[in-house]
Amino acid sequence: MSKKSFGKFILFLLATAIVVTIGFGIYHHLNDIKALINPENYTTVETSTEDDKKGSISEIDKPQLIGGGVKITAVPEEGYEFWAFFNNKNEFLSFDNPFEYRIVEGEKIVAKFYNPETEAIVTVVKEVTNLDTDKVETSVISTEKKVLDSSVELTAEAGENETFVGFYNEDGEELGTETSYNFTANESITITMKFTYTEPTQEEVEA
Repeated sequence: MSKKSFGKFILFLLATAIVVTIGFGIYHHLNDIKALINPENYTTVETSTEDDKKGSISEIDKPQLIGGGVKITAVPEEGYEFWAFFNNKNEFLSFDNPFEYRIVEGEKIVAKFYNPETEAIVTVVKEVTNLDTDKVETSVISTEKKVLDSSVELTAEAGENETFVGFYNEDGEELGTETSYNFTANESITITMKFTYTEPTQEEVEA
């Protein structure tokens, strides 16, 4: 290869490197650019923990598209375990970690942790089976941090056209069929309140 050809080759490599660098920079700051053009469609995602001594949470440092998704990760400190993500209204969002968060404007994501040596997490799930369609719907009614070995009382309240079936543990074992259930929180536990649902009759609808 002649010196002239070699020089052209080096210039080509330099030009390619510059184009790649510029392209990467534009891609890296793409949301920033879009947010400047259409600020009403973007928002910042604020993240925090209830106590920095118990764990940390990933920070989202770029504008995010409202309605889009972003992955958020929480890391507990030694002696603690991850509990769940909540919003700024203390409403439960997810037990998943990492959490694929669907972005809501003005919402703050808070990661919470607990000490398994002194605390237990009691989660109550409502499961409703539609007897007409066999469709099963589940939702988290509550998730609370309790002092280990404390007494807990749960009360099941049936909605319209619902019938209470019973309380069940994570293994599907029946714990009780009365609408009140008392137990000692000596470990973290998830309890499911099962109900059945029947579609209202035409007479009930008209009434």
